Amino acid sequence: MLDVKQIYAGYGKLPVLNDITIQVEKGEFVALIGPNGVGKTTLMRAVSGILPPSSGSIEFMGKDITGMDAYKVNREGLSFITESGDLFAGMKVSENLNLGAYTMRDKNKINRQREKIYDLFPRLAERRSQLAGTLSGG
Repeated sequence: MLDVKQIYAGYGKLPVLNDITIQVEKGEFVALIGPNGVGKTTLMRAVSGILPPSSGSIEFMGKDITGMDAYKVNREGLSFITESGDLFAGMKVSENLNLGAYTMRDKNKINRQREKIYDLFPRLAERRSQLAGTLSGG
């Protein structure tokens, strides 16, 4: 599903990632664990198109997305969400979820995805009209 091969990336002349290779298969959960400053966020930025790698390759669902603009990577179905979540506090839960489907054009698919989310997280379904900023975050 995700195949990252020999990625090198950094910020200006500051190298952060050096020969990183990782594979994630369909249905698999992978966690990146480590102290601050070791490159976890940099890797996610490179994979999601926010930070183009200086070399290496990234494939998602069999398609080469190396160096692709972040909005195009998102259209392929891959997104980067910061650890803080960055909800739009003044918007309803349902409106925040709708933003996640911003690049999708198929209304039926959007509705199916939203229902899938509500099935996975029934409390969100109950609170779909609640302002996201009033959620506990738990």
